[in-house]
Amino acid sequence: MGKRNEWEQGEIDEAMSNSTTLAEAATYLNAFKGDRSYVTRQNLQTWINADAVPETTGAMDNFELVRTNRNLTNRNNKLAREIRALGDAVISKGDTLQAIAQAVSVAEPSWPMPYVPKPINGRKLTIELLFSDLQIGKLMDNYDSQIALRRVDEWIRVAMMRIEGYKTQGYQIEKIILAVLGDVIESDKKHENSGRGCDIGTAEQMRMSIDILYNKVIKRLALVGSPIDVVMVTGNHDHDGHGLSMFMPGREHLSWPLYNAVQMLTEAAGIDAEFFIPEGSHHIHSVYGANILYEHGVGVATSEAAMKAHVAKRINQVKEYIHLFRMGDKHNICRFNNDRFTVNGAFFGDDRIGSDFSGIKGYDGEPAQVMFAYVERDNNRRTPIFDSLVIQLGHIT
Repeated sequence: MGKRNEWEQGEIDEAMSNSTTLAEAATYLNAFKGDRSYVTRQNLQTWINADAVPETTGAMDNFELVRTNRNLTNRNNKLAREIRALGDAVISKGDTLQAIAQAVSVAEPSWPMPYVPKPINGRKLTIELLFSDLQIGKLMDNYDSQIALRRVDEWIRVAMMRIEGYKTQGYQIEKIILAVLGDVIESDKKHENSGRGCDIGTAEQMRMSIDILYNKVIKRLALVGSPIDVVMVTGNHDHDGHGLSMFMPGREHLSWPLYNAVQMLTEAAGIDAEFFIPEGSHHIHSVYGANILYEHGVGVATSEAAMKAHVAKRINQVKEYIHLFRMGDKHNICRFNNDRFTVNGAFFGDDRIGSDFSGIKGYDGEPAQVMFAYVERDNNRRTPIFDSLVIQLGHIT
């Protein structure tokens, strides 16, 4: 592993100015290392965050933008340039959304919806897929951005198998609810040294999140041939500050342009989906007469009493009864009272060496996500929950 004190700042700056990625910059340095120790991409990531040299930091940001452009060129050059601009959190969110809109306006849907015949008979089901705490870019024991991609692939593969199983049994999938419960990105500037715990910067985290939610998730769900309700609430990692913003977090966090980009791409492709992106912290959705509260859940303890008390506050606040509550944030699945109160899991969690904040604190959870199936009930005192599945992800490395 490279030693920082063996290299002059000027040598690092020269390597970065003559390279387009951190890996290339490390290779450049190693060509002149002589008796010095070998430099890796991770070394440069750590040195840059520790030194906080404006020129070096700027070069690193440029790496992420160049890589973003290169990865998306083969899909649509114009779309790639605008989506790359989205990731730069320095520009205003208004300018970001305008850039995304321009990108979508010139992008021709390259994925025509296939014909999917719907069953005429069969009891109707609504599928609910909870998606939370991906925290793409997070670097810890047994987790990085590439493992995150593979776990999303496994999650949607298993979810689609379950849905196809229902259809094979004769059920009609009336609707799919994709509930994104926040913390899609990790954010490399959330804390003073957050960049050391990321393998990619915030710009690339946002670019990858858009790609994941649109290409890996929504386009796959569209193959079912049923309408999709997409609920997207923000989380405490979805911006560059600590905790939730205390004014309009849904609108002021980085998740706002991220979610709106996914919506615009989905609409441009002609997919039958309706988006619900609240400007505040939560959203209430209805399925077969039952109201479901969706929010990230930061500050809500994972006990039935705490979750029930939180729901009671929301009922008083919105003057509307809430039957079910779905939240994330805690990186560990908890289920109470026949799933009336459910805490979704995370795509990471099985830390063994105390490598990040939660691991240092001793928290441990199995990477997993929850999905539900709902049916309409004759007795409205019963929940519409018909079936559930915990999709295990810890085996994907």
